[in-house]
Amino acid sequence: MAWNPGQQIKQGKYQIIKKLGEGGFGITYLARDTSGRSIVIKTPTDRVLNHPNAKKLLNDFLNEALKLARFQHPNVVNVIEVIRDDPQDAIVMEYVEGQSLKDILNYYGVLPEAKALKYIQQIGQALTIVHAQGLLHRDIKPDNIIVRSHTDEAVLIDFGIARGFKPGSTQTDTPNLTPGYAPFEQYNEPAQRGPYTDVYALAATLYELVTGQLPIEALGRAVEFARYKSDSLRSPKSINPKISDRTNRAILKGLAIKANDRPQTMQVWLNLLEPPVVISPAKPLVKPSINRQQFLKLIGFGGGSLLLTVGGKSLWDSISKTSSIDLKDFSFEVVTINEQKGVQKETKQAKFFTENLGNGVLLEMVAIPGGTFPMGSPTSEKDRENDESPQRTVTVSAFFLGRYEVTQAQYEAIMGNNPSTFKGRKRPVEQITWNDAQEFCQKLNQRTGRKYRLPSEAEWEYACRAGTTTMFHFGASIDVISLANYGADQPKKFRRDQTTDVGSFPANAFGLHDMHGNVWEWCEDTYHASYQNAPIDGSAWISDNKNVNRLRRGGSWLNPARYCRSAFRGNSEPNYRDGSFGFRVACTI
Repeated sequence: MAWNPGQQIKQGKYQIIKKLGEGGFGITYLARDTSGRSIVIKTPTDRVLNHPNAKKLLNDFLNEALKLARFQHPNVVNVIEVIRDDPQDAIVMEYVEGQSLKDILNYYGVLPEAKALKYIQQIGQALTIVHAQGLLHRDIKPDNIIVRSHTDEAVLIDFGIARGFKPGSTQTDTPNLTPGYAPFEQYNEPAQRGPYTDVYALAATLYELVTGQLPIEALGRAVEFARYKSDSLRSPKSINPKISDRTNRAILKGLAIKANDRPQTMQVWLNLLEPPVVISPAKPLVKPSINRQQFLKLIGFGGGSLLLTVGGKSLWDSISKTSSIDLKDFSFEVVTINEQKGVQKETKQAKFFTENLGNGVLLEMVAIPGGTFPMGSPTSEKDRENDESPQRTVTVSAFFLGRYEVTQAQYEAIMGNNPSTFKGRKRPVEQITWNDAQEFCQKLNQRTGRKYRLPSEAEWEYACRAGTTTMFHFGASIDVISLANYGADQPKKFRRDQTTDVGSFPANAFGLHDMHGNVWEWCEDTYHASYQNAPIDGSAWISDNKNVNRLRRGGSWLNPARYCRSAFRGNSEPNYRDGSFGFRVACTI
């Protein structure tokens, strides 16, 4: 059922201005709300409404939109509202003012490699967040990427055929695709799909941006390969010799016919790309003469003293994209406990930036380098739980993490209230639900324009361990000296039975305080009873799960030491609050 200009939607809340376009799954309208703001409304087409599986298609359409509406990202169109039957199902989204990459390509011709990579990196980083929510876009193409007029930021739009996915499982979906951008698995109704499905489409988009040509349709390539063991896809460099070898290889890898031959996550594929060339700021963040190893040493990881394998997307690889961040050095003391040597102290340095929240309230974010670590606990660890198995190697990309748990002053500066039981501006905010933490991040993003979020469980444990493999980042025990605010199994005279000011105890080797104890810290992931089939790229594990409980880590002032171990996994319903529940924010580079 088409809508006409002037038609009122949802009791006059929205008014249709005009039809913008129609695809295989949805009709898109330009509309305005009661304040005069332009918005976009998308409804299913008659083809979908009359489909034999219309009910399922509509439910999928709305349920995935509801998932998308849970988070905000500057490079993903913002879902404002999901409407049910008023007068028909619809998704209300922000109106992104600008030009599509398709229009830019048609008008200006082939994009310079650096410009194309900039847009692809922006969309790719956004998709890592989308995939972490268990969603696939499934229709990435230049038509669905808008470059904002005033900020030159790429924004991914049109999530009309977005669907959830379960790693390793077969999904049955009605094929909705755009030839040239869709991988082979998208042509089959029952097929395994995953982040690699969107990797293909984004690689195809980059192919077109730097060559001006669309890749050969995947179905035809697959038939050719099955019959003749050959692939007639031309390399981008054979069309445009100016393309770097690295970008050429990355595009071809992303366009592999077989899903197993492609990078399995978006982040892995992005790591193959040449970092975009950016104009250096007036005051460089890092002197050009400093090489990768020197930079790692500057932030405390060049001496080899930590059991840390620097890999994945390193901070060095990412630093060129943080030109608006003024990184500074800070020094801190690290305490470790050794049975033979007793308590040892060492001074280290790390880099951080501060976010001004107003009225003298600052948020300090520490640079965490990418790396590989063993997540979970070995079977030999004392007090371990079954859900800490199987221990596996996980690679985490570089990111920023709060130096401290979010304080009451910081929370009040953003949210305007303070629900805490134990009052104190420098104390961690508590009585916080997972939903509260999500709302805080959304409002912080709106204020700062950055990409604040909860850390994934893997990021949290990686940051907590800071290169160690012991029960605590201090060592095998937390009992030798008062190193954290925990309770229950401590002697009564040492127990505080309440929170303490953040930073009251020594930092770990990354410069992070209170990773053990004080308050539980929410993570993005849903709770799974084991690590079987868990992601190994550091992303949040949300898909393939009937359990709605969210992870919390680190233990608290209320808990015994075993709950404060680096590997211990707590979980609660997302709307559950407690005087021992707080959080710490991460920031995507």
